[in-house]
Amino acid sequence: MTNLDFLEETRLTVVVKNEVHRLKAIQYHNVKIKNKKFKFRDLILKKLKATSNQGSRGMLASKCDGPFKIIRVVKANTYHLQNMKGKTLPHLAF
Repeated sequence: MTNLDFLEETRLTVVVKNEVHRLKAIQYHNVKIKNKKFKFRDLILKKLKATSNQGSRGMLASKCDGPFKIIRVVKANTYHLQNMKGKTLPHLAF
């Protein structure tokens, strides 16, 4: 066995081990995720979208807006929301 064969075999072994590790990490992550189904009249928070001007707000600034009340469930993970003052927002998909 030449040095080049040994290097290629070692490289392939590392590639396989990395793929096995990646698949185990994905499996672990998927087990920990819990899907949340919201219902009519539930109160939820809406995550703020990251924009360039929000970076100056600091790390202690709130990352959510709300609370909002679900006034209509359109389909899975799509809702019509209403703020606490009664103003209706466009539908929101999660």
